[in-house]
Amino acid sequence: MCSCTAKDEAQEALTAAKRLAAEGKFQQALEKHVWFHNHALEVRPSYYGVRLSFALSDWVELGKKYPKALVTLRGIRDEKTARLLAGNANRGLFHDVESINDHLKESSATVALFKKLDGAQPEFAASVHDLADEALIAAGEYGLRRSIWAIP
Repeated sequence: MCSCTAKDEAQEALTAAKRLAAEGKFQQALEKHVWFHNHALEVRPSYYGVRLSFALSDWVELGKKYPKALVTLRGIRDEKTARLLAGNANRGLFHDVESINDHLKESSATVALFKKLDGAQPEFAASVHDLADEALIAAGEYGLRRSIWAIP
């Protein structure tokens, strides 16, 4: 919940992650990225876009110098993917996975996930097709795109 007079821990974490990475304190920077990813929306829901864009870009940049950062990011992605495949039909969760895949340049993982969801949870897949659309187009999955548009 946002309290406008309260200290913005999320902004502080994101700023600290960049500073720590620049100082070569990679493990500490990674910890700040993980905290921001897991808690920013609790602090301020308006961090939704920043969390899935600039913050992930910075995280991937950290991973170029500190490979453990990419291992951690993939682990978070994989855990969220497992939750989706277990039936957690949550649009925000899918958006997290899609955005992480996009920043990792692993859109084929989004396509694979979407195909599994389309088979098991077609209504949910239809509800997130707009998030998967770019990856589906890039993979040439035009038929799959047409099929989901037909679901009422």
